[in-house]
Amino acid sequence: MANSRSTSSDGDRHVRQRLTSLLEQLIDNRAPFQRIAAIYMLLDALVTAGTPTQRAESSLREEAMIKEGIDFINQHFDQPLTLSDVASHTGMSYSWFSRLFKKVSRHNFKEYLTLVRLNKARTLLRDTRTPITEISHSCGFQEHKALIAAFNKYCGLTPTEYRKRFISRQNVIESELALGEDCLCLPLNHALLERLALSNQSQSAP
Repeated sequence: MANSRSTSSDGDRHVRQRLTSLLEQLIDNRAPFQRIAAIYMLLDALVTAGTPTQRAESSLREEAMIKEGIDFINQHFDQPLTLSDVASHTGMSYSWFSRLFKKVSRHNFKEYLTLVRLNKARTLLRDTRTPITEISHSCGFQEHKALIAAFNKYCGLTPTEYRKRFISRQNVIESELALGEDCLCLPLNHALLERLALSNQSQSAP
């Protein structure tokens, strides 16, 4: 943002300088060709000054179109999407969308789609007991082998191992919570506490 403002102010300053030069030549009534040259230089300065703004507007439009594509992927990841489908939805060409998508998301289309599907699969593995084969199809993977490959690549374990590890961790947490509740519910033996208190007093007496 700071660079954009700096470039804009430099361009404005350049335009003012050219305009001042043109006015001076008009006032001095110099030769026509000098005035024409000054006009061309002024027009050039105006075009140059306007370029950063035009580029910024173009960049914003492109980012908005990429965001539209990302939203489309997030909503239809369970379907057999292709890069052509998403590019067509945004109204961009295949190659241009592919290039801008990677620039904005820092992933190519295939990687991003796989990660979206993988995140959904992780949620289902944690929160449901749905069979892995069903999860793979509901998340857009053509077969469960593709889901296993994605888990191995990005998580370092299989879907079954991921689910078992999460369930095991949950069981430990739940057992610790239950133990804490049991301890809180233990009745206090007041008679024993009184005997311990008297014993401590007798030991501390001279």
